[in-house]
Amino acid sequence: MDLSTLATREPTPIGETTLAIGLRAFASSVVRSSRSDSSVSVYAIERLLAEMTFGMLLETRGLEAADQNMLPIVERARAIMNARREDASFTSAMLASELHVSLRQLQRAFAREGTSPADALRQLRTQLAESLLRDERYTPLSIEAVAQHSGFRSATQMRRAFRAEGKGNPTALRTDRSALAHSATNVDH
Repeated sequence: MDLSTLATREPTPIGETTLAIGLRAFASSVVRSSRSDSSVSVYAIERLLAEMTFGMLLETRGLEAADQNMLPIVERARAIMNARREDASFTSAMLASELHVSLRQLQRAFAREGTSPADALRQLRTQLAESLLRDERYTPLSIEAVAQHSGFRSATQMRRAFRAEGKGNPTALRTDRSALAHSATNVDH
């Protein structure tokens, strides 16, 4: 689901469900309260309000829609993978745990898009490695160091990932970039 779909969707009225009534009563009591709470209790109240609101939205939307539409899980998964792609120990199982879903549920969500969590993570890591190899500022880094900074356990694993993504050899990519930069310098003079 993209943002344009959300923008054109009509707002769904929130009915008088038990959760909505409870949320309204709890929020009203928090607002009326005049005592000053500790930062821990303020945090707990904020989390409780957020969870109740999320629960109410799910309840309003219907559980069938939440089960059929796995795209939000994939979007959240991609955001987490993008943030953690440099961590070589980060796995699909860890991702599923962070999303509070089973590994199988995560795999099914990605399968609907024709890929897998492991393939998506490999692709993100390969993109990062490619950008490091193409950037002149990272020329002093060895291929092994680029691999480690990109979330691969070794240069060999990075080479395999490049091959799987159809990107060729990482060393050749860096050499090609250097040759292009060198020829551009010669043209300028």
